[in-house]
Amino acid sequence: MMSQSNSEYDPIHYSKKAIGPPPAHYTCYRCGKNGHYIKHCPMQMDKSVEAPKPIRTSKGIPQSFMVKAEPGTKGAMLTSTGEYAIPAIDAVIV
Repeated sequence: MMSQSNSEYDPIHYSKKAIGPPPAHYTCYRCGKNGHYIKHCPMQMDKSVEAPKPIRTSKGIPQSFMVKAEPGTKGAMLTSTGEYAIPAIDAVIV
């Protein structure tokens, strides 16, 4: 009776270890490509290649508080219209 009541809590039922290839929707967060987990990323071995920085989006910030900017500007975010902008308060400081 005791072994049956504890069988549900056996670690094999809740192990999170990735087995096999990743699902089709999985994207490696280091290189941004599909087909491998981050543990097996080819960029992990090659330290000379810098990982691309993710593009920040300006979710939750009203358009009236944003000032248009160039894509390379420090703190530039992608707006819902597809343009780059920085918050107006940061534009005053810079």
